[in-house]
Amino acid sequence: MTSPRPQFAALARWYAAILLFLAPLKFGGVIGLGDEASFPLDGWQWAFFVWPPFLMSFLAALGYALALLAHPAPVAGRGRWPVLAWTVLAFAVLPGLVRTTEWDYALFFVSHLASAAVFALAVRQLLAHDPAARPLLAAALAAATFWCGIGGLRQRFGGLAEFQAVAEEMAAAQGRALDSGLLEKMRQTRVYGTFQIANLYAAHLILVAPLMLVLLWRAGGRCEPARVSRPLLAGLGAALFLGPLYWSGSRGAVLGLGGGLALGALALPALRRWRIPIVLLAIVLGLGLMFAVGRGRDLLSASSRLQYYRSAGIMFRAHPLLGAGLGEFFPHHLRLRPLGSEPTRMPHSFPVGVAAQAGLPAGLAALACLLIPLWLALQEDAERRPERLAVIVGLGAWSLHSVIDLNIQVPGTVLTAACLPLLALRDGPAAGPPPGSLRLQAGERVAQLLLAAVALAGIWRLPGEHAFQQFDHAVQTQQPLPRVWERGRKAARLLPTNSNPDRILAQVAEATGNGPGAVEAYERAVRRSPHRAALWAGLARARLAAGDLEGAGGAIALAVEWNPGFPRYQAHQAMIRALRTAASPAPEQAALVAAALAADYHLDAMDDTAAMTVRIAWPADLPPPKVPLDRLAAWLAPHAGVFPDGSLPVRFHARAAWTNAN
Repeated sequence: MTSPRPQFAALARWYAAILLFLAPLKFGGVIGLGDEASFPLDGWQWAFFVWPPFLMSFLAALGYALALLAHPAPVAGRGRWPVLAWTVLAFAVLPGLVRTTEWDYALFFVSHLASAAVFALAVRQLLAHDPAARPLLAAALAAATFWCGIGGLRQRFGGLAEFQAVAEEMAAAQGRALDSGLLEKMRQTRVYGTFQIANLYAAHLILVAPLMLVLLWRAGGRCEPARVSRPLLAGLGAALFLGPLYWSGSRGAVLGLGGGLALGALALPALRRWRIPIVLLAIVLGLGLMFAVGRGRDLLSASSRLQYYRSAGIMFRAHPLLGAGLGEFFPHHLRLRPLGSEPTRMPHSFPVGVAAQAGLPAGLAALACLLIPLWLALQEDAERRPERLAVIVGLGAWSLHSVIDLNIQVPGTVLTAACLPLLALRDGPAAGPPPGSLRLQAGERVAQLLLAAVALAGIWRLPGEHAFQQFDHAVQTQQPLPRVWERGRKAARLLPTNSNPDRILAQVAEATGNGPGAVEAYERAVRRSPHRAALWAGLARARLAAGDLEGAGGAIALAVEWNPGFPRYQAHQAMIRALRTAASPAPEQAALVAAALAADYHLDAMDDTAAMTVRIAWPADLPPPKVPLDRLAAWLAPHAGVFPDGSLPVRFHARAAWTNAN
């Protein structure tokens, strides 16, 4: 039955508008960036803090169901191609499930892409059948961007310091220390709005701000005198866009904006003959803005990205068709990165990351999604609507930025990017199926329903995420140990693919002297995430405390295999090898083990490339070690391993000017 149901039309329209408004305000988190719990526990947290990213897939699928309920009739028009691109991407990443061991991330990511595709389908249905949907959805996008800009300005002028004071007060009231990463983020001067990272905040601004400026200009025409109200409103919008964009410090975003402006100019037929000067001007403008925004900062982030892409390239060459597995970039990069290079969880590139983890077809599907603004620019538009031009500029800027950053990992931005091109097109109800197309339409509808089911299934995480947050809160507030243990086991049971509840349980067990409990929890964690070096290192430490030298040696060997450039793992491997030789007297051996476990280890930046030289330091907040650090270095040296990239020998020393080679 394809008859419209007017009683659901307003509900579907307003639901989609509210979700588009909330997308950047509540879903600016990054999928897979951290291992900590993130679930609001009370009404105030739901009102004033971001929401768990996994909720977006369920909410998007619900929007699709409402749109289909209100307008079940098929749609005709060019909007099928942007929707098809995101739909194909959601299916193309499925081969990435073949080799993955990071099932928690992999299932989450598939659901995330499915939600973008099905919500784009919902928006297309609404725009084609409901004339009131277009202005409402565009206004929702503009209002959200306006509010994002206000948030950035507020942070710039005192909001960051105020938030730090409130967070420190809350942490003190709960009897815990403020997270060091959060503290460092609050001390920075770069604004990030409602997003987790400043660069991703800037990415959302360049995506939607051009449309916001056009709508503000139009709104000014409704107020007299229009020659005053139009530039006033547009100028206010420009300030709320350009100011936070500048203070975000995102060089990639302004470079993308230059490219988006060039693409917008080329979308105008009259300017296409000047395409070469326009492109050159855009490059100069983008580079100028990039250096202005990044004044006083170095280019280390750019060089780090080259190392990320190197690791992704190695992964792709090893598994070109199916990829190394969704979520596998993090452990593989730690294994493949050059000595001393920066660790990261993601390759900071949409097409590169997808191709490395899910294979060539997925990488091509990602490129198709990024080429949508170019396709829009080449389409004829007899109406010459400024909204269409704004979409091309914004989506073009975001697509270029996606090549060098984490844009695809942000649910709120991805949902917006998937829907935005539909506002530049004019789809309508299908007059009737063309001959021979019924089977194709049936196949498309089945694929859409499958994606909707995948997106809807994301809600399975809700009980487990809530239990994980309760467990984390119990740990942070130092609640009675039986309650902490009970909540940890419950969280681990409700999140069967997530290793983090067991990891935290193991750390609690270590801190409270529960050796068997630590071994048991770490063993469950490594079964869930067998490529995580930190989990193997924890298991080695727990087995060592339990007297299982053989098991500790096997675990630390896997930790070094998956992160050979981490000095602590190399030192602990040498320590366990030394213990297995039993060459030292028992009293001194105990002191050496205690010193080896408590010491800090750093790569020596002064050393040449002939060795992986590790400097041993002692934490300032601990009593002096019972053995000299020189003695510890000499004890570890005969048992040192090799850094595999270049077969570099590992050397330990206690002073910056000394190595065991001297």
